[in-house]
Amino acid sequence: MAPSFPLDVRDFKGDKWIRDKDLEQRAMAPAVARTFKLAAGLYGIFSLLSPAVVSWAESAGHASLLGKSMGDSVRTWYRTELLDLIRKSWPKAANPVCFTWPLAVVEVTVADTDQPQDREFCRAGLV
Repeated sequence: MAPSFPLDVRDFKGDKWIRDKDLEQRAMAPAVARTFKLAAGLYGIFSLLSPAVVSWAESAGHASLLGKSMGDSVRTWYRTELLDLIRKSWPKAANPVCFTWPLAVVEVTVADTDQPQDREFCRAGLV
């Protein structure tokens, strides 16, 4: 039997979808949801022009990191949060494939950092 998916995202009932999963999958749902939320935010930050990111970050109350511009600070915060969450959640996931897109997004952001362990983690996860 093929899975049925809502034809419109507005028809998606997240609570019902989670209730239909087994206990292990239900336990991972909040982490996977937060991972995708952070990845979507990070993707947006990299897709938008810097002035738009800075304007949004300042209006949202983000503070810049010492020695970094507001744009770099926001990218660093999102990258760090996303990597930390994926690292914590990966070993618990019954199917780590659910982290493929968030991992691909964060891999773009670690390509230009001086953190070889982050680059290796992303590379290993996507192989």
